[in-house]
Amino acid sequence: KDIAEVEVKIAGGFDTVALRPTRRGKTYTAEGDTVRFSLSRADYFSLEADGDLDRPLLLFADDPVEMSGFEGCHLIYFKPHSYNKVGILRPEPNTVIFIDEGAIMDGAVSADGAHHLRIMGNGILYHRDPRPQPTFEWRPNPININNSDYVELSGITVVGANNWNVRFWRCHHVLVENVKVIAQEVWSDGFDIVCCEDFVIRHTFVKNEDDCVCIKSSKNAEFGFETYDVRNVLVEDCVFWTGQRGNSVEIG
Repeated sequence: KDIAEVEVKIAGGFDTVALRPTRRGKTYTAEGDTVRFSLSRADYFSLEADGDLDRPLLLFADDPVEMSGFEGCHLIYFKPHSYNKVGILRPEPNTVIFIDEGAIMDGAVSADGAHHLRIMGNGILYHRDPRPQPTFEWRPNPININNSDYVELSGITVVGANNWNVRFWRCHHVLVENVKVIAQEVWSDGFDIVCCEDFVIRHTFVKNEDDCVCIKSSKNAEFGFETYDVRNVLVEDCVFWTGQRGNSVEIG
């Protein structure tokens, strides 16, 4: 069902335009410098004029995540249309981090043993390491969750990382839904699922320069990291746009 009529005016006009993913068969009209089309609930689209893949217009038509049902939880709340420089958050178990509409959380989330953790909302989690690439120094991931069960990511947009964006290690019962990850530099994996079980990624968008979803049983085991099996991973109804260095889905 259509929920919005969209009109885009492109400065300088255009000769051709594309709406991707093309598998959705989205139709549009073009006249002069203007493109018109409709959006349906849950549509994820990229509009590209004259084959310019460096400056697409990304459109996400998700329903808003509601601010409710958090009784008895530790709530970390970023109010609408606010800018919040927070460094690295280290949440305890039973925590909700809610980034509301138009809010920017400038920082990272690093959790270990944070069972029943939810990171959700309608805003942006922005994290970027200022050091130039390439470097093999450790960089904090925007979201790094270890040894945690019953974790949910919902609604947010993760922007700006020049390393792995969302990393899970040895987590169980994880749901990622309606999340957007946008990055452009080398090693900017979207989601790394390492040694995890019972993991669902559903209706999610990734545009980056490396693997969109990478499923691993170990990473750098030669440095003493323990290795565990990976079981029951489901990835469905997603839009992936990988760069030249990566794959949409990698298992290895």
